[in-house]
Amino acid sequence: MAKKGQKFRSFSQEFKLKAVKMYHEEHKGVETIAKELGLPSHSYVRRWLKAYAAEGLKDQRSMPAKEGNDHEIKQILSLEYHRLKGIYGYRRMRILLKRKYGIHVNHKRAYRLMKLLQLQAVIRRRRPYTQYSSYGNE
Repeated sequence: MAKKGQKFRSFSQEFKLKAVKMYHEEHKGVETIAKELGLPSHSYVRRWLKAYAAEGLKDQRSMPAKEGNDHEIKQILSLEYHRLKGIYGYRRMRILLKRKYGIHVNHKRAYRLMKLLQLQAVIRRRRPYTQYSSYGNE
């Protein structure tokens, strides 16, 4: 847990790649690499090795993981909106995404994507209720 006033260090991609190369090419241990590079803990090196194995050590904060999925969700939202003739708003669209496509979307995200696509629900007018017995018997 972080302490009050603690400064968090950030490392460049070159520095991280240097640590990964030391591990793979020079066959050094993670604790040795951490000591040589002046890192406070060997867990930094372990984390970088894991990230490198998964995706080649890209910047983890460059794009949120779910943002790449926005394009697919936008296509589905647009398709369903036009299929339903614009009746569904963002609340019902997110329920439709969950039930029909199995995609869980937060209401804020559904609202944001529909706003980007300029999709807005058609508000249907209310019709008066005419099932009273006094209307037809006059």
